[in-house]
Amino acid sequence: MIKNLSYLLFIVSITCLYPCLVEARQNILISKDGYAYVHLIKKDNLWGSFKYDFKINKLSNYDIGYSSNKCYMGFNSFNPSEDKIALSGSCETSANKKSLEYYSKLIILDKFSRNEIASFDYTFLYSFSPKGDAIVFFEGPVGPYQGGPLPPKDEMGLWLYDFNKKTKKKIDTLGLGVMDINWSEHDGNIYVYGNKVYRYNVKSGKTEIVPYKGIYFSPDGKYYIFAPSEGGASIYRTEDNQLMYEWERMILGKNTSKYAELRFRFWSRQLNALIVSHDQDWQNVIFDINKGKIIGEFKGFVIGTNSNGSLAAINPMTTDGKWFDQSRVEVLNLLDVVSKYQSEK
Repeated sequence: MIKNLSYLLFIVSITCLYPCLVEARQNILISKDGYAYVHLIKKDNLWGSFKYDFKINKLSNYDIGYSSNKCYMGFNSFNPSEDKIALSGSCETSANKKSLEYYSKLIILDKFSRNEIASFDYTFLYSFSPKGDAIVFFEGPVGPYQGGPLPPKDEMGLWLYDFNKKTKKKIDTLGLGVMDINWSEHDGNIYVYGNKVYRYNVKSGKTEIVPYKGIYFSPDGKYYIFAPSEGGASIYRTEDNQLMYEWERMILGKNTSKYAELRFRFWSRQLNALIVSHDQDWQNVIFDINKGKIIGEFKGFVIGTNSNGSLAAINPMTTDGKWFDQSRVEVLNLLDVVSKYQSEK
């Protein structure tokens, strides 16, 4: 199954220039109830939210009330139960255009009422709990707005927020810093990448250093990914921290460039597989970690997935196959991709 959202991108592309298309491919949320959500720049630097219905191939506005001259927010993710949407972006700190500074902001909305549930200033890094009833977030100078103003000293740090109790708790980071966060489904604990990798045990409330290189674990927890934002991802076995070098060479395949490297896209719970890209980001591989082999391949720039990792939104390749088309979006059913790949073997 391939769904085409070209119409969605076309509507917006006629009202703005190239920067609009860059924003259009940053992130698309695909829900389990058959919708895609995307936040796009329209003319005059105003932002618009849209919802696309796959069942009837219809695009509609999804007004969320956070398009303003002070804040620039976009869809970032669903919580696992998909009753909440995280908006992430930046806000201006001054009305003086000559000395504007920006700070990162995170807003959590109720998906159905679109009302604000919670918001966190100076926040770029976060991760929902596996049940979606809590969130861990970092207030501090991380991300693209790290040159902006800092939060108050007593607010800086790693925090745990419970949506039901509406309580906020500070997490001990052992003085190791925060560069990335993942609330892992495989054991229900929070993993933090800083000067070292450390784990916050949610039940005991204790933090400890762990020997891992990265923090993004497979659904069964047997493997994990070291995934620096600039590329060069590596696959490790959890039990002994063994680098899976042969797997990496298998995924890279015939790519003999000395600059070839992996980029982590997402783990598919549905397939218990790893989705990574290489060859300048548009050659994608579906790798079954139980079988230790490639089970599917597809081309395009990955811009989103659904909660169980069975669908992938991509910018497809241009007709000459040399680049990806930022004005078009397709949604691939990875089960079909795997089936086709197997039948061609």
